[in-house]
Amino acid sequence: MYLISPADGTVVGVKKDEHSGYVCVSIFINFFDAHRQVAPADGKVLSITRVEGNALPAFLAQSKKNTFVQTVFEPKSGGGQVVVRQMVGFFVRRIINSLEVGQDVRRGEVFGHIVFGSRCEIEFSSKDFDLSGGIKPQARVRAGVDVIATKV
Repeated sequence: MYLISPADGTVVGVKKDEHSGYVCVSIFINFFDAHRQVAPADGKVLSITRVEGNALPAFLAQSKKNTFVQTVFEPKSGGGQVVVRQMVGFFVRRIINSLEVGQDVRRGEVFGHIVFGSRCEIEFSSKDFDLSGGIKPQARVRAGVDVIATKV
């Protein structure tokens, strides 16, 4: 079992929270990237939450405080919860998320869209998933294609 990139773009951060054990991979989606988001694994949607915030340029670390829609998935094969955050950028503040709580999803299924340049994050437990070797800052990733992490 593995998690795929939920977005096209450039990895701008890979951070492990030593306290929680979760890893967060941040992907900057520039103006020329496809702006769709896909489900990182087969599973079920547990929750969808919109959080209001800033609208800073999405390539900045401070953009973690931007408005976002957070979707929590439960992978079919187990491995803890996987979180995908669709975050607005500076120019446009529109996030589309077509999922519903309780919905089953397939890995690679398109579920959303962020208009123009923005940011997408995927967060998962490091005790359940191991980062893929090529995922580090400045790596280019493709939604539904590139593997972010593999199940331990």
